[in-house]
Amino acid sequence: MTDDGIEVPEELKKLENIDGLSISEGLYYCGSSKAYIKFLNTFFHTIDNRVQEIKESLERDDINTYTIKVHSLKSTSRIIGAGELSSFALSLEEAGERGDRKFISENNDKFLQLYISYRNKLAAFFENTIDTRKEISADMLSDAYSALREVVPSMDYDAVEMIIGDLREYKIPAADKEKIDRIASLLEQLKWDEIAQILE
Repeated sequence: MTDDGIEVPEELKKLENIDGLSISEGLYYCGSSKAYIKFLNTFFHTIDNRVQEIKESLERDDINTYTIKVHSLKSTSRIIGAGELSSFALSLEEAGERGDRKFISENNDKFLQLYISYRNKLAAFFENTIDTRKEISADMLSDAYSALREVVPSMDYDAVEMIIGDLREYKIPAADKEKIDRIASLLEQLKWDEIAQILE
């Protein structure tokens, strides 16, 4: 039972005592346990990659890219019910929009520490969750890449998102999973040229 009286589904009970995660909010935004776990899985498995991208954007003093990345993380965090992380990301996004490098410099490390803490918080849930997905066939994977090559030039965000969502319903080879995760990250930043390069 959540704080607001919502009965927690059996498959989510291992998340009940995780500090900084509201199951009720996650279910509200995602609509179902299955969708919530799917969003949570993507959030969990992209932490290291996103942290690296955020650090690199600051090292380049690329405040525009930094702002885009924390904006994306703000939205993702809200969807999974990580309210504190989402609010923190919002404050950094607003700092980026006004060019407040001092605020970013003083708060980014603390923000990343909070973000990285979710890796440990969620590890047990995903380590103990049985992956019942089927292995994707070579033909299906090839068809998915072909479909992406068709829709990326027209910058069809919804179509790319749908194809990536379909792929995540299957177990994918590690190299392809890394590629798909990268495409998903670039999609959030609307970096169509870089997505096209990956698909070449």
